[in-house]
Amino acid sequence: MSKRAFSAEYKYEVLKAWEDGLFTLSELAKKFKVNISTIQDWRKKAIDEYIYFYNHNRYQKRLNGLCPLEFGAQAA
Repeated sequence: MSKRAFSAEYKYEVLKAWEDGLFTLSELAKKFKVNISTIQDWRKKAIDEYIYFYNHNRYQKRLNGLCPLEFGAQAA
């Protein structure tokens, strides 16, 4: 069985519909023709990427131009 490639926009559309509560997970899987576990994996990956961004790439003026992890390491 071959893997299908989905665009970032397609994944966003599916996850946005789930987040908005428009459909249940099983309804989304049928509507978008994607396996339930695939949708759950996309959501986990999106959350993990956001957490990484939040801690590593969010440089702030109030933290002396450092990201939260750098600031925490400096304070320790």
